[in-house]
Amino acid sequence: MKNKIPPFVILGAGEKATKCVSVRKIQGKNAYALDFLKLKDTANYDYGEKVKVEDIEGVYASLFFMKPESVDAVIKTLETIKKAMEADNDTDRG
Repeated sequence: MKNKIPPFVILGAGEKATKCVSVRKIQGKNAYALDFLKLKDTANYDYGEKVKVEDIEGVYASLFFMKPESVDAVIKTLETIKKAMEADNDTDRG
């Protein structure tokens, strides 16, 4: 790898959503993509709200899932991150 810092997308850093995620089926395959999308500056959404296509400016990155096991692996990793963040919040409060 030439770059020591890989490309990244920051989620949840601001008051309003400036990015969203979307899932699409890969045509002709038993596979799906999880797209990280950039919203237009004029878009005004709360986290988790459904986004209109016209408010999408572009795609940051896509994750392609070719097997159900790959989805399971990502879910497990995300659950680990969530538990760690919740534990950090509990420590900060206590």
